[in-house]
Amino acid sequence: MRKIFYNQYQIIMKKYVISVLISLLALNSFAQNVQSGTQQRTNTTRPALTSSGSSVTAGTDSGIEVMPILDQNYTGVAFTPKVIVKDGNRTLVENVDYALSYTNNVNVGQAIITISGKGNYSDTKVVNFNIVPKTLNSVQLVPITEQTYCGTPIIPDVLIKDGSKTLVKDVDYAITCVNNVNVGIANATITGKGNYKDSKTTTFRIVPKSMGGGAVRKPASAAASQTTR
Repeated sequence: MRKIFYNQYQIIMKKYVISVLISLLALNSFAQNVQSGTQQRTNTTRPALTSSGSSVTAGTDSGIEVMPILDQNYTGVAFTPKVIVKDGNRTLVENVDYALSYTNNVNVGQAIITISGKGNYSDTKVVNFNIVPKTLNSVQLVPITEQTYCGTPIIPDVLIKDGSKTLVKDVDYAITCVNNVNVGIANATITGKGNYKDSKTTTFRIVPKSMGGGAVRKPASAAASQTTR
């Protein structure tokens, strides 16, 4: 009888031990799943767009970069060039992954683009591109009218048009002249300034000053003689 009881006791203990082991294994598996889920949630933090030389980077090894932007020739109109932002092999989409804003993007100099992260990306990155002067060879120089001899160097007014824009002396260009005193052909050189570069040369004619058309002055002695009569 004792032997039967002892055997039943051993069976019960074995079942208990097995049950405890199964519970411990299940608890360990649950802990691993919790830890894995925590890591996954940590890894879903939005990458930040931060500065790294001339590229856009996210974190330390994100591989996000901005392709170089070509120089733009001055036109008088605000430039809003598109940018190519790469996250590894993926090309980010404007207004989905980032937004763009521009400053100093009209006149010659260094323009600024601010790239602001959206959606899966955060923070901002600033990149630059250059606006370079426009050549005067592409603008219209209206022929200079004849100038009348005056005995001093003549610097004529010139009319230069860039589309509908009239260029301004000493802002957009400077003018120098040679052979510009006496009657004949004078030479003028217009040199770009500010938003314009290079030079254009042109000529203008200086014509004789007329001696006719005005009253002839009488000698002083003749005038005095007439007043005494």
